[in-house]
Amino acid sequence: MSYIHCTQRLASLLTTAFLSTVTVQHCMAQPISGLTLNDIIESKSIDGLSPSPDGKWIAYRVISRSVAANQVQGQWFKVRLDGSRRPVALGKVFSPLRIPLMSLAKPAVSRWAPDSSALYTLSESGSAVQVHRLTPTMDVTVTHDAADVESFEISADGTQLTYQTRDAREAITRAQRAAEAKGFHFDRSIITDGLPLTDNFKIGDRLTTVRRVTASELVEAERGDLRTKHLLLRKAPVALPTGLNPKVEAPRFIRPQDVVAGEARLPLGTSGATIILRQIQKGDVDGQVGSNGLEADLPGGNHIVCTEAFCKGAPSAIRFVTYNDQTNEAVILAEPDFRSRTTIYAWNLVTGTTRVIRPETSSLDDGSPYVGTCPMSGHYLVCVESGPSRPPRLNRIDIRDGHDLVLVDPNAALAAKHFPQTQILTWRDPKGRPWNGVLVLPDGPVKTPLPTVITTYRCRGFLQGGVGYLASEFALAQKGMAALCINLNNDILGQLDASGRVATMQPYKDLVVAYQTIIDKLAHDGIADPSRIGIAGHSFTANGVTYAISHSQTYRAAVIGSGPTIDPGTYAIVAAAGDSWRKAVYRVIGLPKPSDDPNHVWKTVSPALNAKSILTPLLIQTPENEYLFNLQQYAFLQDAHKEVDMYVYPGEGHMASWQPVHQYWRNKRSVDWFAKWLLQSPTGG
Repeated sequence: MSYIHCTQRLASLLTTAFLSTVTVQHCMAQPISGLTLNDIIESKSIDGLSPSPDGKWIAYRVISRSVAANQVQGQWFKVRLDGSRRPVALGKVFSPLRIPLMSLAKPAVSRWAPDSSALYTLSESGSAVQVHRLTPTMDVTVTHDAADVESFEISADGTQLTYQTRDAREAITRAQRAAEAKGFHFDRSIITDGLPLTDNFKIGDRLTTVRRVTASELVEAERGDLRTKHLLLRKAPVALPTGLNPKVEAPRFIRPQDVVAGEARLPLGTSGATIILRQIQKGDVDGQVGSNGLEADLPGGNHIVCTEAFCKGAPSAIRFVTYNDQTNEAVILAEPDFRSRTTIYAWNLVTGTTRVIRPETSSLDDGSPYVGTCPMSGHYLVCVESGPSRPPRLNRIDIRDGHDLVLVDPNAALAAKHFPQTQILTWRDPKGRPWNGVLVLPDGPVKTPLPTVITTYRCRGFLQGGVGYLASEFALAQKGMAALCINLNNDILGQLDASGRVATMQPYKDLVVAYQTIIDKLAHDGIADPSRIGIAGHSFTANGVTYAISHSQTYRAAVIGSGPTIDPGTYAIVAAAGDSWRKAVYRVIGLPKPSDDPNHVWKTVSPALNAKSILTPLLIQTPENEYLFNLQQYAFLQDAHKEVDMYVYPGEGHMASWQPVHQYWRNKRSVDWFAKWLLQSPTGG
């Protein structure tokens, strides 16, 4: 027995010039099998993609989660690029390193042996971080250093390992204890968000103390200076296969993060042309995104500019540029309008013509939660592909014709399950800016308008409740609610008012309007019940949610997954130090210091100071790292006898997602909260 999982039946429901629809290309016979919240949380991620020097293999890391065991585990694999063999496990299962205060795995670090015989990686060894040598039969600790290894390289002939450390672990511990004995001088490095001041992070089994070195980067306190060390791996150079060049080739790509001093340049292999990714608009005000554009220098001195829409835009729009030397084409992975779906284009530098190599159906990257890129091997891109109801898998894509070959699908069993129907929506706000999102509906035709929950603010890849994994869209649909995950349009950031200053709270005002625009449209089309709308937000959109419920009557239930920063009490936590890096948060949204607010701006915008006007029941689900951010709002709502509840997840950083059991309970409580307040008539019947 099978169920045809096809989203095209939604198209007839959503048709006007104002609202355009794009059908997700995911229509296939699938077995009827129950999709559970555990399934969604336990979907496997793929990252750390690394092609072997001989061009035959791709190494990658799979991170698996178990709700029952409350474990996060990693395993390295390699698989043939020709797709002829099953993947081979390398080394042992391990615990991935974490980014301090983020609850995310650190980016994978690996290097191939020059002869492709082994993979060297950074991994925890008890309470230490060391270099390991992985093969299908061995997992050998290569460095046995008294200090943790931060980075490393393998020499081109395979004889030497060069690696970097700070101070020895015991020396760091002694220095931290000495600092504790003297008492801390309060400065901008102190973490004030909710975690203890000392012993606030674990590396393996070792408790240590982390401090801020920028607004977002945290490192071990008292770690000392970086030093470089060398280790002999073997006396004689490795025997390389015939024809293999041991020299490290120059990268065959450029990325937005490569644009320094206004441009990044990529010489083509043989034609003599150079592709240029140039900054054409600088984001020179806090929060402004800026934009890049593609140009090229040709042999003979000619300079050309690509005028196609996909050749310019925000740094996240032109995600990756490489080339096909045989056809004189620049190959561009583009995602304009923050749409979270990747198209591969080609721009011919000789003829000026363009073509689509692979149309947008899903997102393509290296599995990174940030702006990741697909590595190159020969004329292949190797990408992690994922979509709204397509959990991650590893694909090989031919840049000549876009031909796709699935190399590995660790989520095949999950992908075979029956998902609620999904639909890509696009619309424009009243200022004409493009917005998009993914609508998830319960099975069956929409006979009456549905209670609808908006999730935010990134919907890239497999849907897991928006940023912060807060409220699973599929679980909401299974309860009989519609869910709409809306991608943030970053162009709303850093806007100026008539006087040339950053406009006060303008990003959140624009969010409220953009959300209301699509709510009104879905209500007009008979899909959403405008009297039963919920909203969930995390990080940037935790502010958006609390501002929305304190400045509109649209939402009947709300959930936030982290602490808002638009209450004056939160200012004292975020930016207590005079020179705090995090004061930039307030510059971006045009808020003054609460101590210097003659126009009483904070009174007009703060959810806590407007608690009496809030009618929306609010559930706060915060990581321990940020629970203090919520206290003023929580206390004032309670004092005003409003519907509010709060849960704190111990040991979690910003994303509150490291422990799978925490992910489970955050999602379950969010879905239950929306069910409680939305799955009843407005009169309570």
